[in-house]
Formats: sequence, structure tokens, C-alpha cells
Amino acid sequence: MQSFLIVVIISGGLGLISASIPASTIDSDSIDISNISQDFKKFSPAVARRLTEATCQMISQCCPQIQSNFLSMTLSGDTKELTNQCFGEKGSSTFLSKILSCSPLVRMTTMVTNPQLIKYMSIITKKSAQDKEDMKLILHTCSQEEILSIACDWNPSDQQNRCQRKILQIWAEQGDKIYTDKVQQTKEEYDKLIDELKKEFNN
Repeated sequence: MQSFLIVVIISGGLGLISASIPASTIDSDSIDISNISQDFKKFSPAVARRLTEATCQMISQCCPQIQSNFLSMTLSGDTKELTNQCFGEKGSSTFLSKILSCSPLVRMTTMVTNPQLIKYMSIITKKSAQDKEDMKLILHTCSQEEILSIACDWNPSDQQNRCQRKILQIWAEQGDKIYTDKVQQTKEEYDKLIDELKKEFNN
């Protein structure tokens, strides 16, 4: 029995050694992904930035009570519950007044028919459908401040970088192949998105 345990321990140790990703590699990949994500934002239409800003202002100014779970509700697709928690039941006596008094939401309604935003959302929606597991990992791993920075800060921040490193470290703990595949997939997906954005908005 003791010899069996020794074999298990040694095998586990070898597994850890074979799955070790140097900190320098994580640093380098984190910088690469950060740069690519900024390129993605650079080639996005200006209306996308305005919508992001208005959405985040709506949550902070009109619905601060749901700020901590806004992204998880959005990820689940439960827009009815999100609306109920933010503005109350539709048809209630205060619903319309809360909607009309929320100036960021009023600004958002003026953007929804923008042709560039419609094209942008079509491109992003296809990508986000593939990213739900990665989003769940971010929600589970990163702090509330880091998540809000990813969602709301158009420019890079320390919070975004900290979250990115946490995700890379989790992938590294899962083994060399998983780490390499996930990093490569992330970079390739960003490159595809950037190509689509260039084609649509930067001719």
C-alpha cells in the first residue's frame, strides 16, 4: 500500500512538472491578448463605445442594486428578470417613470436603429455564443471590480490585466496542451473578429 501511494505521489509530481508554464510565458501571452483586445476595440465602430458607456452608466446610475449580478443575468439571457430588478414589474405604476428618468437608457434607445451598431451586434453575437464557458470562468474567477472593468472600461486597466492573468494561470494549471490551445484559440478568435470589423467598418 505504501509503495502504491509513493507511485501516486511521484506520478502526481511528474504531472505538475510536465504542466508547468513559466511565468514569463504567462506574462508574454497576457500582453499579447491585451494588445489584440485593444485592436478589436480600435476597429469597432464609435457607436459601440457609446453604447457600452451608456449601458454601464445605466447600471451604475439607474440600477445600482443589480450591479453585482448584472453580467451573470445577462449571460443567462434572463432579460425579463434584469428589467424587473432594475425598473420594477412592467405595467406597474412606477415602471414608466423609472424608465423615462434613466437618461442613459433614453440615450441607448436612440442608438438601436444605427446601421453600424446593428452590423456590429450581429458580428459580436455570433462570437459571444461560443464564449459562454469562458465568460462563466471569468465570472467565477475574477473580482467584481475586474469584471466591471472588462465590461465597461474601453481603455486597458490594471484590473483587466489582473483578471486576464488569473484566467491564464487557471489554464496553465490544466496542462501545457490545454493552455497552449486556449491561448491560441483566444488569439485566433480575436484576429477573426478584427478582420470582420475591418471589412465592415474600416474600408
